[in-house]
Amino acid sequence: MAVFGTLPALWLPPSNHAVTTVLGYWPEPRDLQPHSLNEVEAILRPPIELLLEPERRFSVVHPSGWRGPAFDIGTPTPLWGFTAGIIARLFENLGWDRPWDDTIERPIPGGP
Repeated sequence: MAVFGTLPALWLPPSNHAVTTVLGYWPEPRDLQPHSLNEVEAILRPPIELLLEPERRFSVVHPSGWRGPAFDIGTPTPLWGFTAGIIARLFENLGWDRPWDDTIERPIPGGP
């Protein structure tokens, strides 16, 4: 794997931790498996162009008041939470972010 940078720390209120994302890639595609099914439901590979489409972006809202980014990736459950935060932060830092309506809100999947 080739590492080419890091993103600014992302704060995770539920665990009270700051996480620094390390960016890297494998030159050749490979089969990936979740390390822990308690942490990762599935490994998906949506095209970047799909993630950049403003009409596929919205915010999720937790009953606690937490609000975060989400992406409609064409699956029953949207991409949200920590992973969506990393992707949104990556797009912002790369200058790829496109204007989207962040007032569109949906409840957290599987929430109350």
